Amino acid sequence: MTAKDNFLRVLAAAAALAMAASILMLLADAQPVKAAFPGTNGRVVFERDPDGFRGPEDPEIYTISFTGDDLKRLTNNSTQDTGPSYSADGKKIVFSGGDRRAWDSYKADIFTMAANGSNKSLITDEREIPGAPTADDTQPAFSPGGGQIVFVRNGPLRSDGTILSNDDIYKIRVGGSGLKRLVNTPSFEYYSGCCPTWSPDGSRMAFYSNAEDDYRIEAMRPDGTDRKYVASGYTPSWSPDGSQLVFARNGDIYKINADGTGEDQLTTDASDDAAPAFAPGGGKIVFSSDRDGDFDLYVMDSDGTDVRRLTNGPGYDRSPDWQPVR
Repeated sequence: MTAKDNFLRVLAAAAALAMAASILMLLADAQPVKAAFPGTNGRVVFERDPDGFRGPEDPEIYTISFTGDDLKRLTNNSTQDTGPSYSADGKKIVFSGGDRRAWDSYKADIFTMAANGSNKSLITDEREIPGAPTADDTQPAFSPGGGQIVFVRNGPLRSDGTILSNDDIYKIRVGGSGLKRLVNTPSFEYYSGCCPTWSPDGSRMAFYSNAEDDYRIEAMRPDGTDRKYVASGYTPSWSPDGSQLVFARNGDIYKINADGTGEDQLTTDASDDAAPAFAPGGGKIVFSSDRDGDFDLYVMDSDGTDVRRLTNGPGYDRSPDWQPVR
């Protein structure tokens, strides 16, 4: 292969990566969410980006009481901390952290910490090419037993211009071993996988993708087999009994049976409502919305009624997950 041929190959791969980054920018407000493991309703964890998407300040992880008081900041550093999610017993939080935003840097890894923000532990550390940009690991969620984590990996380009991972879904043991790719799309032509979420009984995973040129929610077994279409939409979250999924589509919140029947629209206003997640008790749903200006968190009954504001902070409050207390 000539030097010119090699240059063109790398250039084409870089262009594909740029296209994927553009898609990620469009999907940034999709805000990954997770399953509601059953239990008593505890606190709500979320990410707060104080100056909005792509501002100079970095997002941090916070929790708040479901009554809207007792706000607590759990991370406070110069890295981008995003996509928090509780373990089934409510005692741990898994999240993505890195030097810059995932869609800019390819330096995000998966971490866990105690529910109060202590005992931070690194789970993944993808450094395939020494001295070069490396893969982003984002959008993590615990398995029901707490021993595994499902997440999304994106990038990087190898030195020869090949792609390692195209927003593919992986799982890994909490100790850092047993990495396995579950969803694999071989090119950047379509957005592969996003926002994986484990069902409370551990039998299925839900996620959404653009692999068929359509934002589609699918469910599969935890080994990546038996993929089935559920609905058109994004950011799915299981109900605590595993019978339903709540999700977003075109700025509104919907609910559907896990088998894809009985779709019900819960919000109908002109705002951008996103990132819904069931409460552990099943009767409430938390979500993010810009209905009062910037993105804040709101809580409503699971039938879409009695909407109330939960947070009122600067910038974007996103990616909520509700703590199960047992």
